[in-house]
Amino acid sequence: MNFKLREKISKFLLKKILKSGVYSEPLDFGRAIKLAKDVLIFISVNEDDFYSCLDFCRSFQENFPEKKISIILSGLNEEPLRNFKPSNVFLFLKSDFNFLNFFKKSFLKNINKIGFDFYIDLNPGFEISAVHLATKLDCPVKATLFYNEKERFFNFYLRGDQRRSVKDRYNSLINCFLMLSKSFY
Repeated sequence: MNFKLREKISKFLLKKILKSGVYSEPLDFGRAIKLAKDVLIFISVNEDDFYSCLDFCRSFQENFPEKKISIILSGLNEEPLRNFKPSNVFLFLKSDFNFLNFFKKSFLKNINKIGFDFYIDLNPGFEISAVHLATKLDCPVKATLFYNEKERFFNFYLRGDQRRSVKDRYNSLINCFLMLSKSFY
């Protein structure tokens, strides 16, 4: 089966997984961000964005030192993590996916053991595995950078000028989280 056809089938199934009205309840993002204890950050699968993602993680850790940060990334990129110390690292390989590029249940089970209350997808585009993970996590805040078709799977997204660098967009995301968390007293 060619890649484009698998991608179309995956997107169709993701839309079916997502129940309509999933985010019909209002959410106080400031409160949810402030009270979140366990944060899962999906590092971009794009190798060009990898170091900007790590900068985001370091900045997030500096600005929210009380939070336990876990990251999920390709098993090929573990070496450069030496300057960043997450609570947990979930490495995925091709063997952790089914043929539609969805995570296998065994991999999801390990992630869901922690009970995350904040999920951040740093993929600037539509990454099927990151979106699929968003549908499988039971956490109040699911945040990402805006990209067509992603907004229905996340309840917080930053819509910015996509011509700006990814690093600038990540910095804007941090600033939004800081502003919202400071609005909760």
